[in-house]
Amino acid sequence: MDKRKWVDPAPSRIMKYFTREWCWSELSDKVINNISKDYERYINSIYIALPFTLKMIAKKINLHDGIISTISISFSEENLVLSGIFGDLEVGYFKLEICYESIFDFDLDHTILFFSEKEIEILRDELEVVSNFNSEFFVHKFIFSNKSEFKICFRDCYLTIENATSKDYKKTPCTINFS
Repeated sequence: MDKRKWVDPAPSRIMKYFTREWCWSELSDKVINNISKDYERYINSIYIALPFTLKMIAKKINLHDGIISTISISFSEENLVLSGIFGDLEVGYFKLEICYESIFDFDLDHTILFFSEKEIEILRDELEVVSNFNSEFFVHKFIFSNKSEFKICFRDCYLTIENATSKDYKKTPCTINFS
């Protein structure tokens, strides 16, 4: 059996705060609010350690309902780029590219299985700072509308943002590019 066509009925759990139960309102309102507050406290505790781009993602750029159109992976440069359309009627729409540099511990099979040619919408994301053997790295975790969870371990990242319109905000199948 080609495992790229097989769909795991219980995909792995990556999210610590914004779990499937949180996203699909399977918890009480009080628990949902407490989890949101716990994550906010965590972000505040690591905020000083975050590079500027991650501070922007943590506090200024809402990725909720973002539509991922392209995932570009360069194994030779150890980079991964998520590209898509984000925003809403209130804040406006924008094209966003998040380029993660020096990626590692990356699950290519999972990426192909859950993202290739599928309409992907971000429900929630989490950032984490990890200290390991005198080095520090970051983890950006996502949960998507298809209930898939995804993480990117990296050492640095940068953002590219451009204006877009509501006409640009439409679900399209995600493509995966390799270089």
